[in-house]
Amino acid sequence: MTDEPRRRRSAAFHPIGLLALLLVHNPSAAAAQQHGSLFDLLNIDGVAGHEAAVREAVRAQLPSWAKPRVDELGNLVVTIGSGSPHTAFVAALDEPGYVVSRITDDGYLRLHRAGNAATHPLWDQFHEGQQVRVLGARGGVPGVVAIANAHFARQHRGDTAVTGVDQLWVDVGARSRAEVERRGVALLDPVRRDHPPWHYGTFVAGADVSGRAGCAAVAAAARETPATGETVYLLSVQRATGWAGLAAALARLGPFDQVVVAGPAELPPESSPRVASSGAGLAAVAAVGPAVLRRVLRAGSPDESD
Repeated sequence: MTDEPRRRRSAAFHPIGLLALLLVHNPSAAAAQQHGSLFDLLNIDGVAGHEAAVREAVRAQLPSWAKPRVDELGNLVVTIGSGSPHTAFVAALDEPGYVVSRITDDGYLRLHRAGNAATHPLWDQFHEGQQVRVLGARGGVPGVVAIANAHFARQHRGDTAVTGVDQLWVDVGARSRAEVERRGVALLDPVRRDHPPWHYGTFVAGADVSGRAGCAAVAAAARETPATGETVYLLSVQRATGWAGLAAALARLGPFDQVVVAGPAELPPESSPRVASSGAGLAAVAAVGPAVLRRVLRAGSPDESD
């Protein structure tokens, strides 16, 4: 870790708990409010580079006295308290997705990942046969990812071949490039799976639920006042592009004694050269819920038994 004389200890991404509180049954009014906030966030599109709608929804959940601000890259930042320890609570605003890389003459869309890497080896293959939504200039355009003809595909590739992004074709019901463009679709428009969230009993589920739960958890914690020190609540843009937003914010606002990341384990900050070069001092990444974040605020260190 990088030594920093201005702080008592090097910053660390602290390994604590599992993000479950927002997803399980809890009869309290506060838990019901958090449950509803999470469901609302899951309904908002936020592919990397297009996080503004998610950011504004999170900002609306914060009290006016928190004085949230948006930095040059689009991160949402709230700073409360002063002095030591200097702590950051982080979540990512963006979700995995694609952008339109080509519109063919016969009206199909080709895709490129909106980010540096897939979140799973079968990420692209999971989209075959699935409904997607293209976020064009005139709103969402529905489409479906085509499935290769199985009768002829076996002649050209092995049965175990994994489908990649180069094999994905999106059909939006158009028969020409001009028809696609008339629907408001253009190159670099974001594309995400059209997978609305749903309730089952007292649970909620949806695409990238762990990432949006991280946003809801950090927003909930930002309503608390830390017992000591300065706490920065940071909702970062561009997780999918190597945590570019987080790296810039850490370099500008740090150094930190502790950095707690609320959200999924995929594409963790310590895997990003940008974050590593910021001098934050990376140890681990964890997914946490609002109850754990509040415990950190009260006690100064998390209880790893959660």
